[in-house]
Amino acid sequence: VFACHKDMFYRFMNNGKINWRRIIYSVFRQLYSRVSRKTTLKSDIKCVIIDDTDLPKTGFKTEKIGKVFSHTQMKPILGFKAMFLCFTDGVSQFLLDFSLHGEEGKRSDKPQGLSKKQAEARYSKKHSDDECITKRSTEYLSSNIETAISMLKRSIIEGVRFDYLLVDSWFTCTELLKFVVSRHFGCHLIGMIKMGKTKYETNRGTKTAPELIKALQKSKSVKYSRSIGYYTATISAKLSGIKINLFFYRKGKNGNWNALLTSDLKLDAKGVFRLYSRRWVIEVAHKEMKQNLKLGKNQ
Repeated sequence: VFACHKDMFYRFMNNGKINWRRIIYSVFRQLYSRVSRKTTLKSDIKCVIIDDTDLPKTGFKTEKIGKVFSHTQMKPILGFKAMFLCFTDGVSQFLLDFSLHGEEGKRSDKPQGLSKKQAEARYSKKHSDDECITKRSTEYLSSNIETAISMLKRSIIEGVRFDYLLVDSWFTCTELLKFVVSRHFGCHLIGMIKMGKTKYETNRGTKTAPELIKALQKSKSVKYSRSIGYYTATISAKLSGIKINLFFYRKGKNGNWNALLTSDLKLDAKGVFRLYSRRWVIEVAHKEMKQNLKLGKNQ
């Protein structure tokens, strides 16, 4: 296809000046416009999804390698976290942005969970300020929320418009909620919340999610939705002064309660459930990239 040797591709891949984000958005715009014209299936609702995945490694010589906490294995592993921004219209899915992350760790004597010998064994190279790799390198120890907001800002600048941002409980927070509801084109957040200590202002008082569902059960506000197969309960609330709705879901009479938060006050429990189920496409994307495209397996 190309009149060149394999070394050209390696030089291209290793070139720190390549602006991968500009390339990805350029490919997305071309692909999405062609797919939209040719497909007979149409969807009016557009969503973006943010999620991260583990990239386990085995050697200590990779640049910036360190230990990160894996939420799937529930323990620290050697490797990276890769965060992705995904766009879906219910018909097609596209990845728009990415970033690689590490974690500083809790021990000052073992930064990133590595001993002094292991840290010194890592490859290192000084990058000039005009290289795109320098900017990506500064993001390495940034927080997930800070990076997520940066990704969303870039997508909006690139002309991407969406109706809902879908995130799991690791990303649902006040900062992200405030950012989304303040956008001028009118988008909303749908996120799973932790059944933890975060307090919500309601007409039943300021309570945590577990306290709210207990109160809703006592007042017999729980209903069974045959269309989605879950017991559901709904309550209006405020988080940091922003009006939201909380939806509680339980599978069966003895299952555990889970809850979703949304800033769109027009949606009911069934609508929120069906929209949030689209978040699964990014999990499928992670699996397919790892299996078919060797994500995390190459240098």
